[in-house]
Amino acid sequence: MRIRLAMTATATCAQVAARHERRLYPSGFWGPLARLHRLTVIGRRFELGPLQLPALRRARFSSTELSSACVQALALAPWPFLERLEIRFGSRGVDLATFEDLQPLLHRTDLPALTHLRLTHAYYAGSIVRELVDAPLARQLVVLDLSDGSFTPADIDILVRYQDRFAQLRELWLPLSGLRKQDRRRALGMAKNVISDARGPQDLLEREILEFEVPTARR
Repeated sequence: MRIRLAMTATATCAQVAARHERRLYPSGFWGPLARLHRLTVIGRRFELGPLQLPALRRARFSSTELSSACVQALALAPWPFLERLEIRFGSRGVDLATFEDLQPLLHRTDLPALTHLRLTHAYYAGSIVRELVDAPLARQLVVLDLSDGSFTPADIDILVRYQDRFAQLRELWLPLSGLRKQDRRRALGMAKNVISDARGPQDLLEREILEFEVPTARR
């Protein structure tokens, strides 16, 4: 398969944009990036393959068509120093990632530095909460972002009932705009800062992708 990538990088920071559907793991692709501290990958659809980025501190993966294989790779990647992880899930296309693809990530015990977890646009945001309350990872999270996902009053019940499981949580982003006023009020006690997705920043992923889809001849 032909690979067409737009990439900007420094010694410890890289941004990779996949044009249309592309695989980002030809032989040796990740090797030169092994010392990266920060990585951003955006695209309508991309596949990562086995990730070997042991020095990574911050990572963002955003796609309008995030696949099962892609999330499975993220869920199992060795990240001993990862502090911040952002995954923006897709809402259209075939073979979209399911909750089962993400589930292993939520139960990992080998991510000691991870304190900021952003899992946005997930239609199974409620399932993520229900899984986290029984996972050791919940105790170390300082920021949890589930904005623009799907949430119900029953999911708020779970958060409130098991609030003690999120002992370090200072900032919580929730998809509250579609819930009743009383449910939104109950959620406000979950963290020092509880932010509804209605107050969050505008999703600019489509604009970011378009910037990288400008034909090479015009650059």
